[in-house]
Amino acid sequence: MKPTKCSVTGCDNLVNCRNLCKAHYHKLIRYGTPLGGQKRVFECSVFGCGKIHYGKGFCSKHYKRFKIHGDPLKVEKGGKIFTPNTIKYLDNKTIQMELPGNLYCLLDADKYDLIKDYKWCGQRRKNYSAIYVIACKQINDKKHYFRMSRLIMGCPPDKDVDHIGGSDTTLDNRIENLRIVNSSQNNRNRSLLSNNSTGHKNIYLRDDGYCVQVRLNKKLYTRGCFSNINQAIEVRNNMLKRLHGEYSRI
Repeated sequence: MKPTKCSVTGCDNLVNCRNLCKAHYHKLIRYGTPLGGQKRVFECSVFGCGKIHYGKGFCSKHYKRFKIHGDPLKVEKGGKIFTPNTIKYLDNKTIQMELPGNLYCLLDADKYDLIKDYKWCGQRRKNYSAIYVIACKQINDKKHYFRMSRLIMGCPPDKDVDHIGGSDTTLDNRIENLRIVNSSQNNRNRSLLSNNSTGHKNIYLRDDGYCVQVRLNKKLYTRGCFSNINQAIEVRNNMLKRLHGEYSRI
């Protein structure tokens, strides 16, 4: 025969649930014990979250995702469900990734796990023809943009990643086309600026002809001006090979 009185000592109220009266049952739910005490603090049920419970077993962030998408782990990007970039295996070692704007980039298949959790797109720098593959992540409510090449190479903050093939190959993020360099070495390998007036790197048009100028470690080297563009190109090529070495780009 089921008990008719509350199981708490000294309480003669009728049983409501779990052998407890209505008052002691609500204390059990609220405090974890029918005798009352400090209110229990629940954490979000998503592993590793650690935030305070808001509803349905989740914190406010995961509850919102659960309510909208039916899955607390759905990642929102601009109010939309996050979907990774479309990829295509060109062979066992190379992946071709589709970017917005009908762009495509290349990466090694064994590096895909490093970048798969981000939405990637192309970004063109001002006065440069190069298009870099970037993504965005939120840290302390602030957006931080970073390049795929830096993530793949594990580049430290005080270094740069140089595309060996030059600025025309910035969509090729395979290891064979990347190297970690300092800022000076990276600048030596950059391509022609879009505002260049002669169509040749390190050659500038002045009133007295074509002037050749090459920078190295914040020092400017010049070899005068030439009336013939071909002479200026030959002098420029020799200077770049001598001063910039393996990082030179003609």
